[in-house]
Amino acid sequence: MADQEILDSTINNKQYKQLLLALRWWEKKRLVFNIIVGVVGFLGLGLVSVRMFPIEFAGIIFWGLFLNLCYSLGFLFEVFDAYYFKGKLRLYRFRLIFFIVGTLSAVLVTFLGSILLPVPLFI
Repeated sequence: MADQEILDSTINNKQYKQLLLALRWWEKKRLVFNIIVGVVGFLGLGLVSVRMFPIEFAGIIFWGLFLNLCYSLGFLFEVFDAYYFKGKLRLYRFRLIFFIVGTLSAVLVTFLGSILLPVPLFI
């Protein structure tokens, strides 16, 4: 099967290359995002003394997965623009802004959650 048959005919070769570039851009920054949010979360947990039960560890893993799902929205917005608006919104211009605002939001919620929510479920 040729590449042209696999791809939807509404996305041209130029848009396909732009989406690959967008995916590379976002994925190169995912590690930076995870390190920043993880460090802030552990710093917040270090400020409070709480015993960690398996449910809390599961919550931390779930939160990390959820934040990575939210992180993927940056790329998905670009896909949405390419497919439905044929790139007319040119969302790639705002990648860095989306990255910074998204990272700061994730850091704020993670930090506040790590210092306010660690209430032992079982006493």
